[in-house]
Amino acid sequence: MGYLYQQRQRDGTKGGPWWIKYYVNGKCMRESTGTTEVKKAERMLKEREGRAAVGLPIPRRLDRMRYKELAKDLRLHYQTTGERDLKEPRIASNRSMLFSPGAGSSVSTAP
Repeated sequence: MGYLYQQRQRDGTKGGPWWIKYYVNGKCMRESTGTTEVKKAERMLKEREGRAAVGLPIPRRLDRMRYKELAKDLRLHYQTTGERDLKEPRIASNRSMLFSPGAGSSVSTAP
């Protein structure tokens, strides 16, 4: 079970975007909804709680993922499925890191 809340501002009043708090496998998760609209925030909370209840992964915000995390996940996917040769993504990730070290996931995925 989770809930919505707004953080207090410096002057003591509530305001800003709504935040959600919910639990996944006993671990407390907090995240900003990025909206000041209650209905959108409630919808996001229900979606997160529903995914947690049935054991589905909770998607992270892509703007907060780092390139290294995405490359690691891609390599793990290739290892487990055997879809592609592992040399290919390693070369591609090394080439991309030369141009954008420490960059977020805004690296182009176009071929």
